[in-house]
Parts: sequence; structure tokens; C-alpha cells
Amino acid sequence: MAINTTQARSLLTSTLVQVYKEMPKTTSFLSSFFNPVESTDKFVSIEVQRGTEKVAVDVIRGEKGNYNKVSRSTEKVIKPPLYSEWFNATDLRLYDVAIGNPNASNLVALANEMADEALMVRQKIERAYEKQAADVLETGVITLLNGTDIDFGRSASSIVDNSGTPWSTGTVDPVAQITAGCEYLRTAGKMQGGRVNMICGKSALSALLNNDTFQAQMDVRRIDLGQIKKEQANALGGVPHGIITAGSWDVVIWSYPEYYDVSGVSTPYIADKKVVLVPEAPKFTAGFGAVPQLINDDGSIDQQGAFLMEEFLNKEEASHKVYQKSAGVMIPTAIDQIYTMLVLA
Repeated sequence: MAINTTQARSLLTSTLVQVYKEMPKTTSFLSSFFNPVESTDKFVSIEVQRGTEKVAVDVIRGEKGNYNKVSRSTEKVIKPPLYSEWFNATDLRLYDVAIGNPNASNLVALANEMADEALMVRQKIERAYEKQAADVLETGVITLLNGTDIDFGRSASSIVDNSGTPWSTGTVDPVAQITAGCEYLRTAGKMQGGRVNMICGKSALSALLNNDTFQAQMDVRRIDLGQIKKEQANALGGVPHGIITAGSWDVVIWSYPEYYDVSGVSTPYIADKKVVLVPEAPKFTAGFGAVPQLINDDGSIDQQGAFLMEEFLNKEEASHKVYQKSAGVMIPTAIDQIYTMLVLA
């Protein structure tokens, strides 16, 4: 049975929102190391931490004690880059069918098709966040096309060039280099816990597994997803290859054979000859600000969460545009809890 325009519009919107919310969202591996925090304004305020482990000194009884000077933390207020992607629902196959015969069945079918397209558009933005995470882990500088690059000021000692002693040389000991990275995370990054994640580029992983010294001394223990933090276990793309012992730490070996496309060129998120070490539970933040939008008549805003989906109908253009918007930035809050190595010439 056909329904009137008001009913059709209400049914289409409510069904679209319901179907979209129930659709599985992609969870990207690198982004899974960043804890999401949402802001109600356009700015994200963070404090980049460089911790200490100073020890209290005992005092003679009756003295005032040792004065601790309160220093200002390094606070950064960032306007996250804005991502806005849209499609025209009138281009969809079922749109004319639903308009020509606006019954419940046709409108639900159209809502499902619109939800599929909305998810594809959202995934473009999620891949942008994954690239942000990759930038942070490789250099500490997020490169943007239409905005100012964001430099978090990683220490030069956290980005190491070991290409002069490459893992492809059988006499080189990769575990010694990995142990040095773990020690940096513990001493400079104030990492807690005895487990470290090591994310390897394609050639770096191959060189590690085929290295003569590594093969002679290492027993790569099997690992299953039940032993991995749920954020990484539930994320798509990361492949665990086992656990090794490096010094005092257990190191989980990961590969991440995923790519992003820019102008038709596929680029790996993790550079081919590089390795990144991060703690099992790093102190990283995925900060999301509010996207530009108008306030509703009741004083509310439409955005609930990191993403905003909006619809705009234009009779003059005969268009029905559906937008996905988000304004986020991947933040290495504990800046020294990343160690990056170039391991091949």
C-alpha cells in the first residue's frame, strides 16, 4: 500500500539510521592503539606527556620536607582536520523505484542500499584516520593535504636508522636491536608491563624470519587471539606471527599487509623496511571534535559520537545528498612510547 510523502520521508530516514547503526563498522589495526575521546567543541585539548620516575628522598623528622615545584604541562589545543564525504542518493538504483511506488517494502530496500553507500563513504574517512596513525608511528608528523601538518615532536632517539646493520645480514642480531627499542620504551616512555607489540613492514618481517642469527637463537612461540588485548584482537588487518623474548620483555610480532590508495597508487600503512615498537597498552588518544553544524531549534546538535551523518534535499537540483562528516586526530599522548627502526638498507 502506498503511503503519503510525510510518512515515506519519516520511514526512510528512521530505517536508514537503524540499518546503518546495525551494520558492522571497520576497526583499523593501527587506530586500535588509540583510545577514542570525544569533544563537544571544534578543538581537541591534549597534554603531551614525558614522564619521570624520580624517587622520594627521606628527611629528618621535624623538617618541612622536600618542595616539589609544579611545572606546567605541555598542553596543545588542536583543531582536528575535517573530513566530509557525500553521495547523491538519487543515483542509487532503487531510488526511482521507491519514489515511483513509495510503499514500505520499497522504502526499506532503498534505506538498505543507502546504508551500504553511507558505510563505504565512512570507510574512506576511517582509512584517513588509519593513515594518521601510521604517520604518528613512523615519524610523529601527520601529513595533511589541505591543512597544516601536525608535528608532535618525537625525540630523534625514538627514530633509529639501523640500515647499516641490516636484518638481511645473517651475522646481525635483530633481537639485540629489538631489546634496545624495548629499553627505550621502558626508560624514556615509562612503559609499564612486560609485553611489547612489534609491527613489521613486509620486507622487514621477511628479513627477520630468515636471519641466521635469529633462527639459531629464537624459539618463536605460538600466540592466539585470546592472549591479545581485545582492541587489537578485534581489529581488522593485523596478523600476529608469534611471541619472542627480547631482554626482559615478551614481544608480539605483527605484520599489517594493508594498503591505502592515493591517486591510484597503493601504499602500505607500515613502510616496507621499517619496524615499529609500542607497548601492549600505549597511552595514545584518538581525539574527535565537533564538525561544523547548526544548532537545532531545541538547542541540541545532531552529532552523537565521532561521526555525523546528515541528509540534505534540494528540490531545485533534484538531489538527495547524504553526508558523512568527522573531525579527528590521532594523538601520541605519551610521546616516547613509540620506537621506530629502519632495519634494511
